[in-house]
Amino acid sequence: MGHDRSASSKRVFRGHYGYVLGSLLVILGLFPFIAEDSWMKWTIDLAFVLVILACFLVSLGRHFWRFVLILAIVGQLLTAGARLVGADFFQSPGQVLRAVVLLAAMVVVLRDVMRARRVTMDTVLAAASVYLLMALVWSSIYIAVEVFQPGSFALGPTAGPGTMSTQSQLVYFSIITMTTVGYGDITPATPQTSMLAALEGLIGQLFIAIILSRLVALEITNRGKQSGQEDS
Repeated sequence: MGHDRSASSKRVFRGHYGYVLGSLLVILGLFPFIAEDSWMKWTIDLAFVLVILACFLVSLGRHFWRFVLILAIVGQLLTAGARLVGADFFQSPGQVLRAVVLLAAMVVVLRDVMRARRVTMDTVLAAASVYLLMALVWSSIYIAVEVFQPGSFALGPTAGPGTMSTQSQLVYFSIITMTTVGYGDITPATPQTSMLAALEGLIGQLFIAIILSRLVALEITNRGKQSGQEDS
């Protein structure tokens, strides 16, 4: 019976990486427009956990994704506790757990991409989801470092109208670092964070080069096979 439920979940989510990617983009798009202490922030965090859960339901057994879901819930509780009682001590381990969960989700989706035998739109959307999850992994690491050692990043104002919270600024910083845009409005302020940012930029570019090469080679191979079958 449990196996049937697991198989049913996989059938529901398989081929739906468009929903995963779209959900991540919507969550990121809403993030900077919601106050840090708003109930909507909690709703976004819940949606975030559900998206990560969807990543695991695609291809993993229930025992593993349940364990990861527990880690995600613990991480959310720690960050929520930090907001409620104003204890930043809980924020750093909460972000570390979130980074672990995101990394696990990224590996799951990447495994699906690398195991693909032909290039479909879902394969492309899965690869894009990996890229976005990678940026979120780094943002969680940055937040954990900044909370643990304040001043690790030269941030903009975090209070007043038209400003972004520390968390939002570091998510933004991670994305522009991954894409090598580098506006310079937020910068690393320590040797450790400078190296972390450099590694993110390097890994992001290597990912694009490797995945594009993989997908292009796979498409060329499949077209060659189809052409050979037609000629015969």
